[in-house]
Amino acid sequence: MHHNINEPMAIINIGRPYAPQNVGLLKALSRLGQCAISTLAAHMPEEQDIAARLRSMSKRGAVRRCSVGKVTDAVWELTDTGRQVLRNAGSRSITISVKKPKTAQVDIAAQLQARNAAPYSCPELRSFPTRPGAMDAYSLPSRMGNWLHFRDGRVERMPVVQEAA
Repeated sequence: MHHNINEPMAIINIGRPYAPQNVGLLKALSRLGQCAISTLAAHMPEEQDIAARLRSMSKRGAVRRCSVGKVTDAVWELTDTGRQVLRNAGSRSITISVKKPKTAQVDIAAQLQARNAAPYSCPELRSFPTRPGAMDAYSLPSRMGNWLHFRDGRVERMPVVQEAA
């Protein structure tokens, strides 16, 4: 891998260690260079299901498929990650140097502060403050003809007002 001096670097753990059979498969692939599964099987007759193990190691970035077609006829090669796995094969966990992604730069203190903060109270959903007397109209009845209809269900006849002569 080629890295620019100014780019940030991080050491990450690949995960669980590679099984001894997989390390043996990587060693054979390193010796043979690019080769098909049938070639690997001829050099490693005691190994079982080489295709499945190569697919598994390709997900971890140790090997790469070089040809298009059926998996059983595919040509495989070792990657830089696979070479580092072989260099570190004796260690318990395997670490490699990679570029640190810019999206992974997270402020952990801010995350902890947000996690321990009080829950959001939704102030925009509270009832709005009203001015005094703004709701008084709701206590008055509605007039329908000569009848007054109150909100509590009462209905009264409108009082007759005598005009002054």
